[in-house]
Amino acid sequence: MRTSMVPLKIIIVLVSMLFLFPEIIISQRKACQLLNDGEFLWLSINDQLNKYNKNTGELLTYNAPGGSLGKDKSGKIWIMKKYGEIYTFDGQNAIPYTIKGLNWKEKHSWVNNSFLVGKNNGKWMGLLFETNNAFLIQFDDLGFNKWNFNTVGSSVSILSMLEDKEGITWFSGYNEISPPWRWTFGRFTKTGGIITYKELQWLSITAIDEDSEGNLWMSTNYNQNLLLIKFDRQHFSYIKDSGSGNHYSLVIDTYNNKWLGNFDGTLTRYDGKQFTTYSHPELTQTIRDLVPDENGYIWILADNKLFCYNPSIDNIQKIDFLLSGEEYFTTNSEHKIYPNPSTHQITITGKNILQVKAYDMSGQFLGKHSENFEKKSVTIELSTLGITTKGYYVLCIEENTSIYHHKIQVKK
Repeated sequence: MRTSMVPLKIIIVLVSMLFLFPEIIISQRKACQLLNDGEFLWLSINDQLNKYNKNTGELLTYNAPGGSLGKDKSGKIWIMKKYGEIYTFDGQNAIPYTIKGLNWKEKHSWVNNSFLVGKNNGKWMGLLFETNNAFLIQFDDLGFNKWNFNTVGSSVSILSMLEDKEGITWFSGYNEISPPWRWTFGRFTKTGGIITYKELQWLSITAIDEDSEGNLWMSTNYNQNLLLIKFDRQHFSYIKDSGSGNHYSLVIDTYNNKWLGNFDGTLTRYDGKQFTTYSHPELTQTIRDLVPDENGYIWILADNKLFCYNPSIDNIQKIDFLLSGEEYFTTNSEHKIYPNPSTHQITITGKNILQVKAYDMSGQFLGKHSENFEKKSVTIELSTLGITTKGYYVLCIEENTSIYHHKIQVKK
């Protein structure tokens, strides 16, 4: 973990007045490969849709494609693949979705990986590339709208989209055609027009999110030590540090901390005063997606592996998966649990055990055992874990840099 104080260098630029919508909703991030859903996480791994139970560690893999994920206000999961194929998921099956009136026989090469499932303004898919043109598509069950970005090939890219709490849809990306680089950052008006902000035309904006006060925050991969951009709807503020400035993803948690997922696999937190960088020995690939949850965890997806920032130990932990259908599954050969099956007491051996939590097979928390210091072996009465009847249970074993899940059988 590395911490650095930030001398705020703020450049203030006055921009155009914004039109506000009256309806207040929760802001909706661009659909990506990781989606928080209460006690579950939806994630795309190996081009398949998976659901991870945060409590039991169980990973369910569905016969459904992976891709950019989103959830609408009715609770339906949406999936968009790279070439624009769209599916809805009903909990068991993926159903192909056709945009009403859109001629998919038009020649196009691929869809830029931005897919927003909004609460107010339907779904957004962009960009669909055709010969010498790129189109952003907004659609619902009644039809679609289409905006022409007037470009050549894939020189323009939308990297992130956001529907804010006021129902306004924002987008960010880059355009290599100049002049002008005018698609870096903008929003859609109430009447369907596009407003862009020339103040950011020299940047590539990789992600957008909104804090609790309605400010927009942006990350950039512009390699000039520029880490964050704040937009209070009137002025831009540029926050710099000694880092590389190469950030792929950005989220804001419930405490207004800004989290940056970096190309080198590190995770950076900005608390309003300083930047703190976290790393993990097995997290060396580009962080493709981040998502915060209601318990203060930051979930991290990189190279088909899942990690999380655990606020209770202020560190990143790697997550193992308890595969569905396996009675005794473990990815950690150094963990031993005996006896298993057990009756009243178990012993767990490992490297640096800090905490053991017990859950029933539905994911209901039963109890926990905590150590003040890391231990290589712990012996625990099952009753102290809330296990009082026979059956199968899941033990969540937390070490300093990993979280492991084991299934045990209890015979009374």
